[in-house]
Order: sequence, then C-alpha cells, then structure tokens
Amino acid sequence: MKIVHLSSERGWRGGEAQLELLFRSLARACEQKVVVPKQSELSHRIPESALITVKRLGWAAPEGFLDTLRLVRRWRPDILHAHTSKALETALLLKAVTATPVVASKRNAFHVRGGWKYRRADTMIAVSQAARSKLLEADVEADRLCVIHDAVDQVRFEATARSKVDGIPLVLCAAAFSLEKGLDTLLAAWRIVESEGTHGKLLLVGRGNLETLLHAQKTELGLKRFEILGWREDVPQLLAEADIATLASREEGLSSFLCEAQWMGKPAVATNAGGIPEVVLDGTTGLLGPVGDAEALARNLSRLLRDRDLREKMGAAARRRARAMFDIQKIGAQHMEACQALIA
Repeated sequence: MKIVHLSSERGWRGGEAQLELLFRSLARACEQKVVVPKQSELSHRIPESALITVKRLGWAAPEGFLDTLRLVRRWRPDILHAHTSKALETALLLKAVTATPVVASKRNAFHVRGGWKYRRADTMIAVSQAARSKLLEADVEADRLCVIHDAVDQVRFEATARSKVDGIPLVLCAAAFSLEKGLDTLLAAWRIVESEGTHGKLLLVGRGNLETLLHAQKTELGLKRFEILGWREDVPQLLAEADIATLASREEGLSSFLCEAQWMGKPAVATNAGGIPEVVLDGTTGLLGPVGDAEALARNLSRLLRDRDLREKMGAAARRRARAMFDIQKIGAQHMEACQALIA
C-alpha cells in the first residue's frame, strides 16, 4: 500500500508528533510520502527520501496543490491521508482530479465549521469519542467514522528513569500556551494549593502566544512553587521525575500528554473536557473535575499531593490501562485496517 500524508502545520504539537510516530510505525507495512510546508518542524523530522515540501496547503494554495498533484500522478498512491483541515482541502482537490481516496483525521473536539469538507472525505478518523460526536453533529455519516486514539512513543518514554532526589512532590503540565488549555484556571488552582500550605511544586512546559500573560499571572498571584520552563525536548525525563500530571483544558480532543503520563504510571488531575475522560478514568487512574473550576482542580491536586499511597495506586492502574490502550503497534494496525477497508 502507498500512502501520502499531508499536514499544513508549521509548528510542533501533539498532532505533528503523532504523524511522525505513525509514519515510523507504518514504515515496514507500506510505502509513504509526507507533504508538509517548507521549514516546518515536520520537514526537519521526516526522512528526506519520504519528504515533499511545499509553500502551503489549502484552497488558497495553488502551488501546493500543483506540487502535490505531480507527486500523486507520478507515484500513484492508494490513499491520501489529510492530518489537518487545510491539508484536507488540498486532498479533496487532488481527489477530484485523480480519484484517489481520502482519509482525514480530526484531532480536536471543537465545534465543526465547514463540516461539508469532512463529509466529502471517504473515511474520517476521530481521535476520541468526543471528536467523533462533533463530526456526527456536522452530519458526517457514522459508517464513515472510526475512532483511533493517540499512541505513545514507547522507545522514547521507556528509556527514562526516575532520578528525583528531593522529597518535594512534583506536578507537571505540558501544554501549548493557548486559551483552550485553561492555564489561567491551573494557575488559579495552584494559588489555592499554595495558600493551603500543601507541599508540592508545579512545573509548566510548553510555548505559545500566552507566555507573557502567564508570567504576569504568576507575579500577580504571588506563586512561589511554580516554574515556567518553556519549550523542552526532555518531557519523558520530566515525566519520570514527576509525581502527578495535570491539565486544565477547556476543550481537548484527547491529550497526547496525558496519554504519555498515564503510560509512565503517573496519576492525572485534569478537567473532564472533550476526550480527557477517555484517557483518565476518574477515581481509578486520576481525578477529574469540571471545566473552569479552579477550586475543584485545587482540591484534587491537594488530595493527591497529600496522599502518596493513593498516588501510587492510581499510577499503577494508569500504567496498566494506558499500555493496553495506547500501544503503537495496536494504533498502527488500526490505521492500516481503516485504509485497507477503504481501498477494498
């Protein structure tokens, strides 16, 4: 089987990491090409032999369409797999000219705008049941929908070991510094945790256009045991040293960070936004609370920070459950099944 993956993203977030991981997992099963913008993060991480770079993708990107059309006519793929909305636009144009079937992925649980695009894809892969429900609301036919969760990069995360030497419980949040991640709620909750005298330290990893505001909020709230680390490539090691993973999202497709944290045996404290309840089993592998409720988030953080036995019990349950759900071989096989069913 031949697959052309298309992504319009220039940065590096969960979706791009998942595309790279999927590419690697399918390397033995099929031939693949990856079409991405020039100088994007993916263009530096995909092998040159499989890489096609274009200026941009989407309806308003004729150059990207023509460059990809030349590839499709020359290479004759069986499947076009669009990993972003703009990439889907280009894939649909290619389908109109070459009749190549289109698979499209939806990674968020936002309200669907322009749902007709998704209705024109031959197969839609939703990252969670929450994402699937949004597609159903947009009148995408159920028999063209499947749910495939994120996978965890086992090699990258298995190579880490816990090295923390002090006794301060660490809480780790890795997220884009953007509105949907609810970082203002997280900081408000942490202020409550600190004011109660609960022992612990919060680390925030990521980047985004809210970084200046986050530093200002840290100062305004007078947070003493909170550190903004910025972008880090060593998230596996940070997770290994952490005691709790946290996320205060307002909207979330699934959260690859929480998948990784649960894989590493870390209990999670999070909101019940979108697909998060599919990753974190409330009361068993972590504690969930309402979106935007800083007091509930603080209560759950304090509860786990103060109860080491509960942390360890939930962490062990998280590890067992995550390794059954987010195994890369299983996820890769599900993608292949979806593609094979389509071309059959």
